[in-house]
Amino acid sequence: MTCRWRRFILLLLVIVSGTGIIHPAHAADSQPFIWRKLVSGSSTIEEAFSTRTPQFILFRDGLIIYRDDAFKRPYQQVRLNKQELSAFYIHMQNTYGLPGLTPGRLNRELPYIKSVQKAVYNDNTRVSIWIGMHTPPSLHTFGMKLLQARSVNERLGPGWKGLYELSQLLSVYIHTKAKTYLPDRVEIAVQILPSYLADLADQAVAWSLTDVDLNEAKGKRMRGFKTLKGEAARQAYTFLTEHQIVKSDDTVFLVWVRPLILP
Repeated sequence: MTCRWRRFILLLLVIVSGTGIIHPAHAADSQPFIWRKLVSGSSTIEEAFSTRTPQFILFRDGLIIYRDDAFKRPYQQVRLNKQELSAFYIHMQNTYGLPGLTPGRLNRELPYIKSVQKAVYNDNTRVSIWIGMHTPPSLHTFGMKLLQARSVNERLGPGWKGLYELSQLLSVYIHTKAKTYLPDRVEIAVQILPSYLADLADQAVAWSLTDVDLNEAKGKRMRGFKTLKGEAARQAYTFLTEHQIVKSDDTVFLVWVRPLILP
């Protein structure tokens, strides 16, 4: 994290120190303002499933839901008040050029930035940033190393530099008032415990959600998917963030869960 990012985060924490945070928060109540998603080129199947959900989302009503890129902490949530939201927006506008980071702007800068762009080697790690204030909303998806390489010259490519640095800011966002996010919509991925994990079968925890049939969710496919809502979603998320190897009847399953945050 650069000194500029640290200064901004510390400033935001000073601003919010005396304000109240609204809980619980439900993402479906608002429309997204901006979100960021990182997909590693060397993702496991579980990580590929989990990264379908963006890593950072800011909603128009000030709700922010985020986690770290490395999955070391579960999703956190905080709701900014109007003053905090305005401060965050002004910072993104003045520092990174939002909302001017349009596809047209980047395309106009591309011929110039290519002339000074450093060599880029193959990199399957991709970052996506969705900006909802554009009409229509814009989605920028680039290889991380490519985006970084195009950010090297602020004079020739200020838009590319702004997009890269905005991505970096959102990747390290933290808030000391944040609390663990408990979603009311989730997707679960269900499969029979793979043979390479067979030695972990004795660690299986009994599946406690009697209204959710894992056999039915899996179906005849190798891996089945099911969306849960309301109390079932909250219970499943709480349970499966602690236990992924579960037993239902006489079958041991490997079950993953991810929150469905976007409307």
